[in-house]
Amino acid sequence: MEKNVWLDLGYWAQKRAGSLGANDSSINISHSRSVEVDYRDGEVEKMKEAAKKNEAEDSKKKAKVEAENNAEAVIFQTKKVLEEFKDKIDKDTKKKIEEGLKELEEVKKSGDPDEINKKIEELNKVVQEVGTKMYQEAAAKQQAEQKQNAGKEKDETNKKDEEVVDAEFKEKK
Repeated sequence: MEKNVWLDLGYWAQKRAGSLGANDSSINISHSRSVEVDYRDGEVEKMKEAAKKNEAEDSKKKAKVEAENNAEAVIFQTKKVLEEFKDKIDKDTKKKIEEGLKELEEVKKSGDPDEINKKIEELNKVVQEVGTKMYQEAAAKQQAEQKQNAGKEKDETNKKDEEVVDAEFKEKK
């Protein structure tokens, strides 16, 4: 591929020379580059064989990296939940979560994906319990508010019923 770049130096040459009658000049810059890859007959096959040999090791490395990344994400989210809801979490549950975090951080250093995933599941179960308790408390609070509001509406309805006035009317034809 060849690129041509034209740079008009006429104006700048005139300005530098201090004369408006100087000749315009231009520079032509061209550049070309081509990349060709020529593998010999056996090189491609050697690369394929090397890839097959390393496939098992690569999958182990991938599993390890994925487990460590998942552990990091769970640790971050769990710490965030602890900080956000620290007043709403009871001491025993908070202690379980903190112990689970420590265990997960230590197992993560070992690099064993199976152990890391096991600790992630254990920690997630404890954190889910917190979420379940908080959901149940919120639902109970909402029901109590609805009952209270229903009681107020009944009182208002009864007051309106007490204010009913009987009236007589005649129909005109």
